[in-house]
Amino acid sequence: MSLLCNFSEATTRIKEHYTLSRFIEDSGVALKKTGREAVGLCPFHAEKTPSFSVNDQKGIYYCRGCGATGDVIKYHATANGVSDGKAISQLAYSLGITLKSDNQPQHSRSEPSTATPSRETRATLSDLHDHVAELAHRYLLSVLNEPDHPATKYLLEERQFTLEEIYRFGIGFLPPEQPLWALVSNPSPHNPEPVTLPESQWRVSAIEAGLLNGSYQTSMFQGRILFPITNTDGRCVAFSGRVIPALADSVVLGDRKYVNSPETHIFDKSSTLFGLTPWRFTLRDKKTASQWRELNAKTSYVLVEGLTDVVRLTQLGIRAVAAMGTAISNEHLRIILTRADTLIVLTDGDSAGVDAAQKAMLTVLPLLKAGHVAYAACLPDGEDPDSYFCELDITPNPTEHFWHLANGLHRHLPEEVWFDEYIGHTADPVSIADQVRIERALSPSGPAKIPVDPLWRLSLIRFIADVTGYYTQPLVSLRSAYFTPSEQTEWMLDDSSRFWLYRIARAPEILRPMTRPKLKSWWVKDAVNGLLGAATECPAPLRLIYQAGIAAHKSKEPISDWPSLVSVLLDVGFPTGLLVAWASVVEDGDKSLASLGYTEEVLSPDLWQVEFEEWVTSIDQSLTAKLFQALNLDSD
Repeated sequence: MSLLCNFSEATTRIKEHYTLSRFIEDSGVALKKTGREAVGLCPFHAEKTPSFSVNDQKGIYYCRGCGATGDVIKYHATANGVSDGKAISQLAYSLGITLKSDNQPQHSRSEPSTATPSRETRATLSDLHDHVAELAHRYLLSVLNEPDHPATKYLLEERQFTLEEIYRFGIGFLPPEQPLWALVSNPSPHNPEPVTLPESQWRVSAIEAGLLNGSYQTSMFQGRILFPITNTDGRCVAFSGRVIPALADSVVLGDRKYVNSPETHIFDKSSTLFGLTPWRFTLRDKKTASQWRELNAKTSYVLVEGLTDVVRLTQLGIRAVAAMGTAISNEHLRIILTRADTLIVLTDGDSAGVDAAQKAMLTVLPLLKAGHVAYAACLPDGEDPDSYFCELDITPNPTEHFWHLANGLHRHLPEEVWFDEYIGHTADPVSIADQVRIERALSPSGPAKIPVDPLWRLSLIRFIADVTGYYTQPLVSLRSAYFTPSEQTEWMLDDSSRFWLYRIARAPEILRPMTRPKLKSWWVKDAVNGLLGAATECPAPLRLIYQAGIAAHKSKEPISDWPSLVSVLLDVGFPTGLLVAWASVVEDGDKSLASLGYTEEVLSPDLWQVEFEEWVTSIDQSLTAKLFQALNLDSD
């Protein structure tokens, strides 16, 4: 009887049950006890000198080489290419723990399990796929010893697949001569655990899974090279079958190069990526498991169109995945970006490939967060990744050669594709119609999808300004009636007090308290609205600080770092042109702040507030004295 736990309870039980060093050794990593720690070669990157250590007392592993660290759950997640939540689910299942939501009532152990029919259906379909995939993989491994077999000639000679890749992806083959039921129900070296269900019951599931069609006894996947498609649990949930030219006349639908499983209860094409999660059956081999751990530790992903492209690039040490014969979806990209820092969409160079690349860039832009890099690269016309990179595996460093070739391909950047799609050509200087089109593209109610991340949103606005010379400015009360953003930017960059903008970007939580005392001062209002006698009477950085302070006080959202400050200011309608100027100061492109030591300055928010108050007090006294002198009044 399984134990019912919520996620937090299951996490504790998992960590209590497993000894981390033994768990890691069971996954195929050799460890040697050294004092309180066990040491070995890191499973997440290639190395010759051990830098990977495991401390069972703390339940933590750490690699001094690549920085990988975590507990038993993080190790399982990284090694198997799954999320932390999925790792908890899988480890809990292996311990006989049934997970429940926090608000699900706790049942006694004596109560029977109440699995829903849909879960039973999914489990049956997954078991069926895993069984067929194992049978096909074992059968293919046996015929690879026959040099004249069509599958051997096609894979090893024509496609130049290696045994490593056949093991890694669990590639299989089913003979086309026998009915599928005969293959799965009769014991053989390839099928050590035959199906025990009645044929009629098994056949219903096989038809639902798309393995059989109507009254056919032979599957459309027989006689083809069979690629298992996995879910994030590492279960086989679908197949893609590639026809072998020599067998095309003897297989079902032999005129089709590829046949794919239909969508089922366990398979959704729009959220499934080939090559993302290893099939759990292949991880029984320690060498294959080690290779997958190293692949899953990579943070640069290449998204390609074909399954054989994934196999080819993986041979070169590249982390590659493919959409399942469908357009690249929002969910495909979201899944990848939760694991990757860099995403390259690699497409063919024909018109369809270019179109797919541009659509992918429009889809990915709203999903990007700080730290992400994404672009599309198109191969020369007539090439695909399998053909273009096919000879790199014989070079001394195939991974390095791949990136060298890939960096030379024509790129489509997401911001450029977005600009061409929603703004297009503009006049110089921009016309009113151009300005309206730009503002509409950036409007939340407009046709274009813009980045949710505040830094990407700000950078997109800066890109538009660089291309068109137009600074977008929402019509809000904070916008100066007399000073353009370009004027304020110029004054700001020339002002020696701009280091205050850098300080506030480092500790933005001080913005509200440091500006609050003088917000209602006459000169602050006049400076913000451009009403002082001369524009430079109030330093440009100080004017911007008070404009931001007034805006920040309109929001109750917390401000803890630069992205949250940008988000709050944008939400209350702060002029985007001024944020662009502020960001340029923070970047310190000319290294002027660095040369003065401000970029290495110790973070001292309390001290900075005191210094700011002293600075503002001196300006207040100076401007008040000038005002009284102009009015022939005694400042005393």
